[in-house]
Amino acid sequence: MDPIFSTREEMFDNLRIISENLRNGVQAGQLSSQQIRTLIDGLPRIKEPQVIEYGEKDNFCPICFVPYLVILTEEEMASAMDSPAHPVEDMGVTKLTQPWQCGHMFCRRDISKWIADGHSSCPMCRRNLLENPTSDQQETAEEAAEIAARLAEFTRANEFIRNETDPLVQLLLSSSVGHTELEEMWRNAGAAGAFQPGEAPADDRREYSGMYS
Repeated sequence: MDPIFSTREEMFDNLRIISENLRNGVQAGQLSSQQIRTLIDGLPRIKEPQVIEYGEKDNFCPICFVPYLVILTEEEMASAMDSPAHPVEDMGVTKLTQPWQCGHMFCRRDISKWIADGHSSCPMCRRNLLENPTSDQQETAEEAAEIAARLAEFTRANEFIRNETDPLVQLLLSSSVGHTELEEMWRNAGAAGAFQPGEAPADDRREYSGMYS
């Protein structure tokens, strides 16, 4: 066990708190409806070769913790369905690629929701999403310091979980578990406790088809 975490429950609690902070750390309502539409429409659709090129093959969305390759698989499967559970345009992976943006990568659904809620900065580093933000949309030095500490904590947790051999983590990195299922697992992991070696819930092995039925 990594020395920064005394138990697996502590690790999962830590990750869940970070996720909630990333979701709720900025007051919403700072963007106009036109700015929201422009930002969401400008999000590029990142495919697997680009994910690999960016060195993100083994990484996951910092908001929902779902691996990027799992998200891409879901997008591909949903595009072949007549009635997917979620709009295909909201699925997949994207990246903040404008010259004035930070370059962080997210699942398209979560970063679109973040922007639609009116947030004007990246949930990871708080860099502005707009090219010419208003004074109300500028970050303060105090906020930047706070988010930098949060990002450092998340990075440590990310590195730890990438090297973890716990069966739950292996499930999180497996393409046999869907996006929605993984989010639910993350929410429940701390309360339920860690799995014993070699054990994993059978119902967490459900195929993607169950998501879109």
